[in-house]
Amino acid sequence: MFRRLLTLLLLVLGSGCVAGNAAAGALLLPLRVPVLGSPSQAHEDFEVTTTDGIAIDGWFFSPKAPPRAVLIFVHGKDINRQHFVSASKRFLEQGLAVAAFDQRAHGRSTGEFVTYGAKEVGDLRCVIDVAQKKWGRELPVVLVGESLGAAVSLQTAAIDPRVRVVVAGASFADLTTVIDDHSPALLGAKGKAKAVGVAEHAAGFQVADISPERAARSITVPTLLLHGSDDTYLPIKHSLRIYEALAGPKELVRLEGVDHIGILLSAQAWTAIDRFVGQALGQEALVTRTNSPAPGAARTMLR
Repeated sequence: MFRRLLTLLLLVLGSGCVAGNAAAGALLLPLRVPVLGSPSQAHEDFEVTTTDGIAIDGWFFSPKAPPRAVLIFVHGKDINRQHFVSASKRFLEQGLAVAAFDQRAHGRSTGEFVTYGAKEVGDLRCVIDVAQKKWGRELPVVLVGESLGAAVSLQTAAIDPRVRVVVAGASFADLTTVIDDHSPALLGAKGKAKAVGVAEHAAGFQVADISPERAARSITVPTLLLHGSDDTYLPIKHSLRIYEALAGPKELVRLEGVDHIGILLSAQAWTAIDRFVGQALGQEALVTRTNSPAPGAARTMLR
């Protein structure tokens, strides 16, 4: 998620606008991975325009019978909605409607900058609007996000009562901590402050405002946190902080042997998600369609 930040922040070892702009660009500008083709299963394209004029592009997947909930996938930085096409099938089979969309500045959505929730929360709420308009405004909304998408999902759940269940894989606790942890030692306080200031001015948000941990204090719905034991990119300390702040029913599952990129690529994760979402919606645990993890592979913490 922050690979480019690590690389380009190295440029900010002296003063000057060029270096500051380069580092700010590393924070704000994602890799735009193209959406290739369309899913093989039946789907419907949708597009919604945000309050600041960004066109958010996505897919709707409808179950065969009227859905009992709407599940929305929220992807991480530097990928797109296609990351969740396979996962959508498991929930369709269990009677949930599914939406997957490209976050701003990703895939086929417009926009230039990532703002880590400052503007993405509004984007997600627009997607909830069109999803409930399609399937029913009374249906509960389930958010499943990873990394950046997990942080956006948590910040959205804190202010949107339509969200009834949250699954957050490998979220960061706050953006300031991430920048502090990944800034080169030679950068210094001045260089870091310069880069952050350039980024804030360009994208129109304040880094200090981005805090899923702070948002968690207002989240009262069932929330599942997933984090890999081998995540050195965003260590599990981030999810531990969020867990402690959560106000409602909560669970933190440590995925043994899983790194940051693999957070939603493991059978361990989907076994936990199926069980948690099923129970949170007041149903029996969803039937998992993946192989069971090895005994002891996933560990539930602090339940």
